[in-house]
Order: sequence, then C-alpha cells, then structure tokens
Amino acid sequence: MKELSNLARNIKIIRKSKKLTQIELSTECNLSESSICQYEKLQRSPSIEAVILISKALKTDIGKLFK
Repeated sequence: MKELSNLARNIKIIRKSKKLTQIELSTECNLSESSICQYEKLQRSPSIEAVILISKALKTDIGKLFK
C-alpha cells in the first residue's frame, strides 16, 4: 500500500511542479480527469498502462513515481 501512497503523492507533486492541471495531464495521457483525481486521492489504483501514460506525460521515470 505504501507504493500506491507514494504514487498518488508523486503524481500530484510532479504534476504541480510542471504547472499542469489535472485536466491538462488527463488530456496529455488520454485518461479522464476523474481518473487522475482518483489516482491522486488514492480512491482508485491505476493500471500499469495508466502509470506508463502518466509517466510519459509528466516526462519522468516510472521509478520516480513510486519513490
């Protein structure tokens, strides 16, 4: 569960550091805004495919999302 907690926190931190809104990130990775919101609030676990898309959209290494 710690990894998911780290993932949720880091998606939000990295997204904000890149000055992206949830809408902008969702558009970049072709996911719904509600999915991004749910991932960040730990209300839903992303699939590995979604994690890959988010990582590419944020231009960051997948490993960084889980640290």
